[in-house]
Amino acid sequence: VFGVLRVPVDVSFWAPYVSLLLIGWLIVLNIRGFVDRLLIVFRHVSTAGSSNAFAILMSELTALYFAACALLMRMYLPERYREGVTQVMGPTLDFTAFHRTFDVVFVFACLVSVFLLAVAHFTKFDKYKNV
Repeated sequence: VFGVLRVPVDVSFWAPYVSLLLIGWLIVLNIRGFVDRLLIVFRHVSTAGSSNAFAILMSELTALYFAACALLMRMYLPERYREGVTQVMGPTLDFTAFHRTFDVVFVFACLVSVFLLAVAHFTKFDKYKNV
């Protein structure tokens, strides 16, 4: 697009900033979707007496989810920008263990989701067989 308009663009300068902006936007949207789902569960499960406990649990889950997203964002940053995020999060942390754990949890969540979708599909199927 910029070549047609003959506007000079320094791609090597703008690429990391645009990449960071897009990754940040994806994290914001991901956390927003997570909070929306968490609020749906909160509305269905909470009662007048248990609402405070669920609110604390939701805030803890949201903080953990944000930390996990920040750890994943660190992995996709260029090497020269990764050092700053590493210093903020803790230079003594073993980030490869976090990424490995995330991969295991992701695969497990996928398998559970496939299982639950299969169960939902087959129970729906059985419900309409007698009709």
